[in-house]
Amino acid sequence: MSPNGFKKVYSVFSTRYPFVKITHSEVHTSTRRYIVPLTAFKESRHVVDIIMNLSGNTFLFRRVGAFVNLSDLPNFKRLPDYAHAKDNITVVTRQRYWCMSYNKKLVKESDLPRTWDDLVNGTRFADKKLMIGNRPNNWVLALWQTHGDAWGEEFVRKVFENLKPQLRKEGLGALVKLTGLGEGHAAVPQAMSRVGQYAQTGAPIGFHCPLPVTTALTEAGIMSNSPHLNGARIFLNWFISREGQIAQFWADGSNPVRTELQRKEFLAFPEAVAGKKVAEEGEDATKAKLAKAWNARWLKASGGDAKKR
Repeated sequence: MSPNGFKKVYSVFSTRYPFVKITHSEVHTSTRRYIVPLTAFKESRHVVDIIMNLSGNTFLFRRVGAFVNLSDLPNFKRLPDYAHAKDNITVVTRQRYWCMSYNKKLVKESDLPRTWDDLVNGTRFADKKLMIGNRPNNWVLALWQTHGDAWGEEFVRKVFENLKPQLRKEGLGALVKLTGLGEGHAAVPQAMSRVGQYAQTGAPIGFHCPLPVTTALTEAGIMSNSPHLNGARIFLNWFISREGQIAQFWADGSNPVRTELQRKEFLAFPEAVAGKKVAEEGEDATKAKLAKAWNARWLKASGGDAKKR
């Protein structure tokens, strides 16, 4: 979170808890976010109390027992099951939905696939009608993790062989505009927030999430050697409360994770995700398998040679 964003969040928090003082630091490198705190922890030193935006690196802290169990936070039980680590050492503080955009002039709602299997097994979006950005971790990773290796390998094969999509090298933001212009009938992966912003300009673009819904989750944990454990718990519990989640949305537009906040006030397309099952978060081992399968087919389909990469 940016300093300005945190300043807004803290203004709400400090009104309720004026006795808890927090110093916020924005970091942009893995060295400062992970390596420095972990090195200090291993040397029995303390440098930080709460770490946010773990970007899938929870396992580094798990290995050395650096995070506390958060299941005793009052608001922990109010989060959906997917919004905390299986061993309860992290909680999700925000999420970003990554699904598909579609051109509303070219695609009827009845054409939209109910599941991701329906997308790759059907013909509606085959033969260059679907544009794909080279960011499989934003959508295929969670699906692979949820359904297993055999399903994942077959799904990737079908994406390229059955659909024969347009392989786009533009950024994902550009894909939103290309969809609205009718360059393709639909595109993946697409962020709900970006599609929503473009739709507000009057562009004929919609957003749809086949089952299960794929998301990017932002996790937070509390260092077990923190000398300020009580204050850290108070803040993190508040941050995942209704008030904290709404304050975060007000500060930087982040999608809240709490189920009761998945509605039009906080989401551009709440109907695309409301009540739907969410895919599991991808693990490092799955990332490696996906990269191997995806990169080989992407390079082959785009005229490259996987062996030369």
